[in-house]
Amino acid sequence: VVRSIFQWRVMGLKYSQITRELRRQEIPSPNRYRYEKGIMKDPRMAETIWKITTVQRILSNQIYLGNMVQGRKRAALWKGEKQKEVPREQWSIVPDTHEAIIDPDTFWAVQRMGERTSEERKSRSGRFCGVEHSEDILEGLLFCGRCGKKLIRHKTVRERKGNGTGPYIWYGYVCPTHRVYPEGCSFTGMSGKDLEASVYEIVKKQLLIWEIQEEQLKTESGNN
Repeated sequence: VVRSIFQWRVMGLKYSQITRELRRQEIPSPNRYRYEKGIMKDPRMAETIWKITTVQRILSNQIYLGNMVQGRKRAALWKGEKQKEVPREQWSIVPDTHEAIIDPDTFWAVQRMGERTSEERKSRSGRFCGVEHSEDILEGLLFCGRCGKKLIRHKTVRERKGNGTGPYIWYGYVCPTHRVYPEGCSFTGMSGKDLEASVYEIVKKQLLIWEIQEEQLKTESGNN
């Protein structure tokens, strides 16, 4: 499976296309595979799916070159600090600790492709680097009503057309399942403004209900 992922990438497939192909072939994700083999006992792992980030981690992991990589993440639980990523230059890499399954030419070709993709993305967004990112007041509270996955907030910045000044900023919430595997969920997403407006209306209705109930309680207390 790992060899296929590297080969697909060398052929020019995007991360999302590789993810879809893995799901199309019904190849279990790493966590689902571990659950099926009895390595992991949590039944939630049986439903885990391939994600773009999983494919990216595999494509950048030197363990497939035969190298042992340590120190990629660090946590200080005694300080209350959560686990965080460590810069690549601070990793501890021990070469040739086991047999490689990906040849060096293929591995480093894939790394160069990843670097170019990252540079292109930064170049496209560089002109908007001064645009502030607004707080997501609904973070962690939104789930897809069809597949149950947590919705992802997506930010789009474009130049305004006509005589408008400044960039146009648009926020939307997308389903991660549909994003990488459209056949897995039919919900595409929705505008952040529409969603916030809906939540605002629901909150207003709940407050109105609360006020009515409070008045009823006062009336009943007065009658007693």
